[in-house]
Amino acid sequence: MIVGSGQQEFALKIQAYRRIVSHRPVLSLPVVHGDQRGHYIDAGHLDDTISLPPGRPGLVVFTSGTTGPPKGAVLPRCSLYPRQACSLENRLVKLCDRPAHWIGGYVGLFPLLLSGHAIEILPPGSPPTAYWELPRQQRVTRVTWGPMMFSQLKQYYEDCLQLLPEAELEPYLQGVRVIQGMRAGSAMPAPVLLEFWHKLLGKPLQMGYSATEAGGLMSASLNVASALVSVQ
Repeated sequence: MIVGSGQQEFALKIQAYRRIVSHRPVLSLPVVHGDQRGHYIDAGHLDDTISLPPGRPGLVVFTSGTTGPPKGAVLPRCSLYPRQACSLENRLVKLCDRPAHWIGGYVGLFPLLLSGHAIEILPPGSPPTAYWELPRQQRVTRVTWGPMMFSQLKQYYEDCLQLLPEAELEPYLQGVRVIQGMRAGSAMPAPVLLEFWHKLLGKPLQMGYSATEAGGLMSASLNVASALVSVQ
């Protein structure tokens, strides 16, 4: 707990009460005063003998509220388990640029870290120049964006990047083409976006379908362009 001025006594009472009502070893966290960091009550310890079933609650993620008031979805502990084993051959570098308090940010952060994959963090709201630097330097191998971000990056490419000399533009093109998984989520991109990115990447975008209550990705279309043609 991090407490401010005048709340330290209350925090100590909470800690003391927790010790009284608990009849088994628990994780003991330091109580830190916000104005005097470093004032620790006791050291933390872990009980390695505790084993929790994978079906027990492990995470609460709130829905977006698009169709009504946000609700908390209680996900099981197994939703935190690694989903894709990491090896030297398949190690991913995932771009994490979305807040982790909702399902779209969570699934691209914790499961990958627990699997041993790497992440590249970019603050939400970063300008298109910062996003385009990542593929130029070949620092990421997987990204997931909504239609708005795909549109902003397309606009920046058309306004700025495509005007560069060929030698300066080439690293950007090579960078986006080595990205193993470029997936669209949140909403279906417009046909003009699909066409632009298909031409730039040399392959169609992936489309992911997910739900907070399901713990993330439920299905994915690996060829959005062909699906779009069939609908038309």
